Amino acid sequence: MDYTDILNRLLSEAEDGTVFHFAQGTYHFHAVHGTKGAYSLSNSEPIDERTLSLVLKNKKNIVLDGNGAAFLYHGHLQPITFDSCENITLKNL
Repeated sequence: MDYTDILNRLLSEAEDGTVFHFAQGTYHFHAVHGTKGAYSLSNSEPIDERTLSLVLKNKKNIVLDGNGAAFLYHGHLQPITFDSCENITLKNL
């Protein structure tokens, strides 16, 4: 099962201060379900558009606690994008 759309919807609707607790297991994210975005990386070749898997935009104090879960990304994509965010924590992934 691909979790790209589901998790992006939850992330976009999340209020500041939300803590996400994932059940242990494996979560798959496929490039075909990603969104396109113009993000340049300072240490890479310029690319007009990247495929983005998970996107957090304009969020504060969000925690993604994987509880030991594995996030597997399939295809050429940017796994996690933080755009204009503050105090985002990824742990136990």
